[in-house]
Amino acid sequence: IALYLNKLDEADKTAEPEIITDLTATKLAWLQQRLEELKQMQLAVEQHPDKQLSLTDPDSRLMKINNVNRQVSYNVQTAVDAKNH
Repeated sequence: IALYLNKLDEADKTAEPEIITDLTATKLAWLQQRLEELKQMQLAVEQHPDKQLSLTDPDSRLMKINNVNRQVSYNVQTAVDAKNH
């Protein structure tokens, strides 16, 4: 938001006074609302036991798929009984 406000200040110094301010006020309000949403999301992540939060599926986790890459996945565990294998 600070970067956006700095850019607006610079634009005000060089631009003509007929700039439409409704659009910038709307965008600024949206950015402030989004910042609040992200702060709430950060709190939810910090409160979660494994510090992960999936907005689409709470059972999925970020897992290593090879030495470098990670992907949101499921840890499937299987069991085989002695009689039926």
